[in-house]
Amino acid sequence: MRKMAQENSSGIRNIKGPAEVPMRRQSNARERLLEAASDLMGENDTINVSLRDVAKRAQLNSSLIKYYFGNKDRLLLEVVEHDHTPVIAEMRAVADGNENAETKLRALIRIMIVALHRYPYSNRLLMAMLRDFAPEHSQMVSDSLVKPMMVTVLEVLKAGMAAGEFKPHNPDFMWLNIAGACAQGFSIRAFLRHVYQRGPFNEQERDAYGEQIATILIDGLRS
Repeated sequence: MRKMAQENSSGIRNIKGPAEVPMRRQSNARERLLEAASDLMGENDTINVSLRDVAKRAQLNSSLIKYYFGNKDRLLLEVVEHDHTPVIAEMRAVADGNENAETKLRALIRIMIVALHRYPYSNRLLMAMLRDFAPEHSQMVSDSLVKPMMVTVLEVLKAGMAAGEFKPHNPDFMWLNIAGACAQGFSIRAFLRHVYQRGPFNEQERDAYGEQIATILIDGLRS
């Protein structure tokens, strides 16, 4: 997978990952339905979308949702898979690179931040799926989407500790710290609207937020 990267003044690699590249609209009906559901959840700050609204947004007959996906749960499952599969691949490419652990962790945090900015509903949807979906679907979400991101970050954290770059910490706790910090600024837009009286982050604010999270967390980890 080709990456474009450069160092900025704070040392975070500005990777133009898959969630940051302009979306190419698909003519395939299945893809149009997935993108319509993603667009509606992102624009309306909700994971509760009706199949009728998804079909209307895609300009397709709602019967095609049942034809392609069977039911709403399966549609939403494929939406998060559609959103996250390239993001997971980009995270894996960073972890497999030759940079030191600190550089890798900064890059991973940025990829997560960019994905959450692009798909602000994703954290809530993943948590709802783990909690409320049929057990086989919940396990699928865990095994194919959540765990690969977690394992990649844990691998970099453990490598940094083994190399003496990072102080010893409980890596599972650190994953929760990182995932929670990244998600907070994007998961609940109503918080920003009512508490801060403002709209969602723009791209510059997104990057500044990511840099601050990375700096605070890595300063706490650095030996």
